Amino acid sequence: MGEPKSIGELLSKTLYNYKIEKKYALALIKANWEALVGSYIAQNTNSLDLRNKTLYININSAIIRYELSLQTEELVKRINLLFPYKIVHKINV
Repeated sequence: MGEPKSIGELLSKTLYNYKIEKKYALALIKANWEALVGSYIAQNTNSLDLRNKTLYININSAIIRYELSLQTEELVKRINLLFPYKIVHKINV
């Protein structure tokens, strides 16, 4: 018998096995987007996409895009707190 596993680890493995990990992660990020970035940035976000551990953010405004680009490291940390493992490694605004 092996080491006990956390629910997060088991959920992650199950999601990975069923190839829905990316969809689940993106849905969770979208559901928490306003809490992660604030209502103003959330309202000006056109779309979010997660590919190859990079979160792609499409923003209406160049000013907001620049402001968000200055906060990418902190945003990566906040997003990854939603998961039991590091799902986002990089952000592309």
